[in-house]
Amino acid sequence: MEDALLAALLADAGIAAIVGDRIAWGLLPQADELPALVLHRITGGFDYVQDGRVDTITPLVQVDCWAGSYGGAKTLARAVMAALPAISADPFQDCSVIDERDDGEAADGPAADRSESFFRTSLDVRVCITPNA
Repeated sequence: MEDALLAALLADAGIAAIVGDRIAWGLLPQADELPALVLHRITGGFDYVQDGRVDTITPLVQVDCWAGSYGGAKTLARAVMAALPAISADPFQDCSVIDERDDGEAADGPAADRSESFFRTSLDVRVCITPNA
C-alpha cells in the first residue's frame, strides 16, 4: 500500500507542481525544502470475517501538508484532496478524506532548525486497497 500510494501522489501533476518529489513516509530528509508531504500510516486497516482476513484493507493514512505559510499548507491540502478521486483506481478502490486539521509552527516539524515559519495541514485519508492485486 505504501509504495502504491506514494507513486500515485508523485504522479499527480497538481501535487508535483507544488512539491516536486518531496513526498516521504515518516520523515523528510533534513535537507529537503518546503512545501512537502509527509505520510504516516495510522491504522492497519485489516478486516476479518469468520473465514479469516478479507482481501481488501482500509488503513487510515495521515497526510501532513507542510509549507512556509498557512496559505501554502492549505493550497497543498486542496491539491491532495483534488487528486484523491483520480487515485481511486486499481489497486485502490477508494481514497477519501475523513478529517482535516491545521497546525502552525510546530516545534517538531521538518523545519524545526530553520529560522523561517512553517505550517501544517493534516488530512486523515481512508485508503481502500486490495494489496497484491
